Amino acid sequence: MPRHLYYGGQWEAMNPANSMPLQPNQRRAPGQKEELPTFRQVSSIPKAGTDETWVYPSQQMFYNSLVRKNKADDVTEKDMAAVVTTHNAVNEGTWARLLQWEQAYGRLFPGSSKDEPRLLHFRGRPHDLSPKARLKKLLGYGQPFDRHDWTVDRGGREMRYVIDFYYDDAASESNRWPFYIDVRPALDSPTALLLRARMLLHDMLGAGDAASNPVPSRHAAAQDSKH
Repeated sequence: MPRHLYYGGQWEAMNPANSMPLQPNQRRAPGQKEELPTFRQVSSIPKAGTDETWVYPSQQMFYNSLVRKNKADDVTEKDMAAVVTTHNAVNEGTWARLLQWEQAYGRLFPGSSKDEPRLLHFRGRPHDLSPKARLKKLLGYGQPFDRHDWTVDRGGREMRYVIDFYYDDAASESNRWPFYIDVRPALDSPTALLLRARMLLHDMLGAGDAASNPVPSRHAAAQDSKH
């Protein structure tokens, strides 16, 4: 059942798969000064239960989302092209890292389903620190500016992934990619625990894996979520 949210003078049904309006809101936001494009970029992320991929929000939809969440005070319509481009790139990077875990699962359980992993649903949890993020914070590292939980379906097998997003000011100042994306299976099952233990051993032996980025620098600071 979709839940409903009051926005712009009316109630809107919300999609439980992504916490966005069930009917894409391409209307101008209250107080919006300039027109924004309504074009939506198609992602590379397969959508569970369909033969399609997920579609990213348009600049207008993204701006409406920021207004709905009371996060539009420090952005203007002119910022939205860069914001949406960054949002889409970060999500593509997240999916690429998640697929490396899915490939590791296939190597660990060679008899498992050969179906393509597909994203079933996702949830933003910016105010809920994961245990790993809480530990890093205690050790003096930066706090993630956002957290997502993504659930993947692969031939009827569902696995939830926890994703912490960090922003590294030092990397940004030196014109390097400033986003650090920490993706790993949620510890919801013995299988997830075994998979994470194997990946940890893999890293300790020096093989490394792009699904596990270096620990963010102490300059990594909490930022308002832009995705």
